[in-house]
Amino acid sequence: MMTENTTIVLLVLVCATLVQVNAQFRSYLRQPPPSTEPHKEWPFLRRCRPGEVYKTCQSSSCGENKCYQLVTGPRPCTLDCLTKCFCEKGLYRNEEGYCVHWWNCPTSPYFTPYTS
Repeated sequence: MMTENTTIVLLVLVCATLVQVNAQFRSYLRQPPPSTEPHKEWPFLRRCRPGEVYKTCQSSSCGENKCYQLVTGPRPCTLDCLTKCFCEKGLYRNEEGYCVHWWNCPTSPYFTPYTS
C-alpha cells in the first residue's frame, strides 16, 4: 500500500514538472524575433558550423580572418558591432562562406601572399 502511494505521488510530480516545462517552452517560442542586441538573442540560434565560434559585438572587418587578406593584408577595424558566428582563430573565411585553413584558401597566380 505504501509503495503504491509513493508511486502515484512520484508520477503526479513528474507530470506536473513536464506540464510546467512545456508551458515555459511554449511561452519562450511566442516571444518576438531576436533583436540586434546580443543580450536579447535566442540561445538556440547560436549554433555555428564547424570551425566557427559564436561571438558578440565584433567588428565586421576584423572579427575574423578572410582568405583575400592573405593577399591584401589586414584591414583596419571598423566600429560596427556584429553578433554572429565567426571563424575560429587561425582559420580564414573563403568565398563560399566556410572557415578553412590558410592552405585551403584559393590562390591567384598574380599575387604573392601578404607577409607582415
